Amino acid sequence: MHEKQIRTITALVADALAEQKLPFAKDKKAALELLRTPGWAEELSQLLPIRRRLECGEVLEVCTPILPKLSPVPEDGWLAFCYRYVRSILYPEGNFAPDAAEYEDGARFYLTVLQVLLDQERAVMPFDPLVDFQFLTPQEYESCDCGREYERFLRHFRTEYVYELMRLGQEVTPFRTLGHIAGVHYIAMTAARGLQAAGVDIDLALISGAAASHDIGKYGCRPGERVPYLHYYYTDQWLLERNMGSPCRWSPCASSTPTSAPSRTGTRRGRRSPSSTPWTSPSRSSCPSWTTWTAASAAGTSSSTASSTTSRTTCALWGWTWT
Repeated sequence: MHEKQIRTITALVADALAEQKLPFAKDKKAALELLRTPGWAEELSQLLPIRRRLECGEVLEVCTPILPKLSPVPEDGWLAFCYRYVRSILYPEGNFAPDAAEYEDGARFYLTVLQVLLDQERAVMPFDPLVDFQFLTPQEYESCDCGREYERFLRHFRTEYVYELMRLGQEVTPFRTLGHIAGVHYIAMTAARGLQAAGVDIDLALISGAAASHDIGKYGCRPGERVPYLHYYYTDQWLLERNMGSPCRWSPCASSTPTSAPSRTGTRRGRRSPSSTPWTSPSRSSCPSWTTWTAASAAGTSSSTASSTTSRTTCALWGWTWT
């Protein structure tokens, strides 16, 4: 049963593996030979036809006939390891997967299969704003000022398995980060498209990219770090290191020409009140208050023990001051 779908999905997986030029699948021929392993087609048929949202654990079952050929089973299991492994792709200095060398081949294979199957899911399931993203098409973003950066964002989003990371997070952590990020993106784009329809000059690529990436830094926070504070910093780092800080200013301390915006003041709980005083977003190389604040926050230092200057300028990079 489902032989046509099995052949189609197998060919898509082979193409995706060959494109990465992985050691175990240097070309499509080698990839197809790997996918002829007994059990692959039988396990894949269990998921077909796709009539509901897939679980990462189910996709892992599809890969079980092949994974032993590539790597031993990680101590914490394949799903937890792949979650750590993708985080290490996003943040190599985070030391999330110090054991990556031993299991990398298996992780790459699983993540590729997961990505292909989630593409298939997306093609047949109704859109869910808390589960997926409706990104702009090339025709929509090519005329945007931030179109080139947006295209770069989409490429990194896919090649670094960011969406797959979010889906894995639903199953291996107690957090629902995907629902939040996808929901924010949906609301932001609904509002942006409404403004555009009303004649407002708005850059849809900037809105989409900023909304979809606004919390990616949560995946860069290490154990013991204060996620509510430091995820802003890691989001900034991910964007800047992929050259998405100029000219559209997706990140808070992008190094392009500064732009002015109203500053805001507020308490540590985030209450903000507008101020007419303009502010200038500094470059990453001139962010001493940010560096001081992140170090104090990571150490658990409260604002009451920090200097008055530091506590007042903590979040100036985002357009408001914390006191």
